[in-house]
Amino acid sequence: MGWIIGRGIGVPFRLGSSQKWSSYWTRPLGTTYGTGDGSSYDNAWSGFDEIDWGVMKAGDTLYVCGIHTELLTIGTSGDASHQLNIRFDYETEAGAIDAEDTRNQCLNTNGKNYLTIKAILANKTLYDAAVSCSYIGDSGVGIIFDGVWADGSGNEAFQNVGCTVIYNNCKGSGSVDDGLSGHENTVLTCNDCEFSGNAQGINAIINSQITCNRTVIKDNTNGIVSTQQDIFIFNNCKISDTISADGDNPVYINNSILLPGSTIQGKVTITDSYCLNTNMLNLSTTHFIRCYIKTNYNPGGGNGIYINGNAGALNGTLVMDYCILKLDDPSVAAYILQQISTNTITCNNCTFVGYGTTEGRLLHTAVTGVATLNNCIMSTFKNGTVNYSSTPVLNYCNLYNITTPTFGTTTNNNPVTGDPKLKADYSLDTGSVAIGSGVAIEGKETGIASANWGDGDTTYPVVITKVQAEAWDLGAIIS
Repeated sequence: MGWIIGRGIGVPFRLGSSQKWSSYWTRPLGTTYGTGDGSSYDNAWSGFDEIDWGVMKAGDTLYVCGIHTELLTIGTSGDASHQLNIRFDYETEAGAIDAEDTRNQCLNTNGKNYLTIKAILANKTLYDAAVSCSYIGDSGVGIIFDGVWADGSGNEAFQNVGCTVIYNNCKGSGSVDDGLSGHENTVLTCNDCEFSGNAQGINAIINSQITCNRTVIKDNTNGIVSTQQDIFIFNNCKISDTISADGDNPVYINNSILLPGSTIQGKVTITDSYCLNTNMLNLSTTHFIRCYIKTNYNPGGGNGIYINGNAGALNGTLVMDYCILKLDDPSVAAYILQQISTNTITCNNCTFVGYGTTEGRLLHTAVTGVATLNNCIMSTFKNGTVNYSSTPVLNYCNLYNITTPTFGTTTNNNPVTGDPKLKADYSLDTGSVAIGSGVAIEGKETGIASANWGDGDTTYPVVITKVQAEAWDLGAIIS
């Protein structure tokens, strides 16, 4: 404690201390760089084995410069107040590690904590490893990857075991197995990342949780795989691949874009999202809430949403609440919902829109599947419900401008007749017969007030919700 004395008054002040952080450099093996003590770029350590981890402390920075052909095993930690920084972005010479398809790894955190690994995403940082470009295990915490591109692994790009890691603006590509994996009680957060061109985009195994924000999962053989008590959460993401949640492993997708080619398998909940063709196979419990689904193509022939639970025991349920489903290609015959198994479909307050000129069918059910539609609007189809071995049930539904309202046996309770007067955004215009004509459904009160569904590419959906009045409207958008 010190004192400032002025005009006879003593004012106390506390003497502060400033911490000086140090920087160190390492360059490729095989050359002696000046003094070789790591104190500057010109005096860098030669290769990773020469790094003196003992001189580094929390808050310090190690610059990796040039292309290295060794495994970088990190030898010290930061602390809860200050990260140890490993940087591949030195302005004089950016760094990278090439495993040459012979070494198992490019980078191993070696059980160390509070690390930030930073690079320039435009350059491949870690590549051609036999097992994993980067490995994090032994309960590592406080680890951040920023701008790191891991490519061409013989197994996994970013492999995480029993640790807590944040990935910012990273990319995992071209891996024989996973672009990103979380094993055994791992917690991962991905912000503004991309996982593409891998056998599996993201994989969670055994009690792991992965949260992705503004992340792209595309062009993988399988996109998202969840097994053994895992949880996936996707917010403002773009997905083009298979989403598979085995057993009781939930996947939650919010305010996201599902691109053509996306397929849902297992226990998946999709909320406030824009879906550009989505197929469902081997369902467990799949739930769409306030989504806009434009249907184009399905592997079962025609187009639309293709639902098949015949494989294994996953003959589960599909629930759609306040969804808009629109046939998007008038040139081909289509089913907007095609049910080819013994699963259950329930649609509450959905709006279905077809063409009316081509063979557009609202609901095609086969085998012994159960389909129930409540408070739905079905407008402009050539055919309504088409069923072979089942009996769809419609409650308080409006079938408008449908050439053949039903084909087969359909139970139609309390039908609402007349023009729903759908506007361009599928909201209800003044005088619509759908206003106040529905029935209350417990737990399903919150629908859409308005929505900006985005462009299906770079702009993500924004949905404003609204609670039904005492007299319920039909359809997805509440007046």
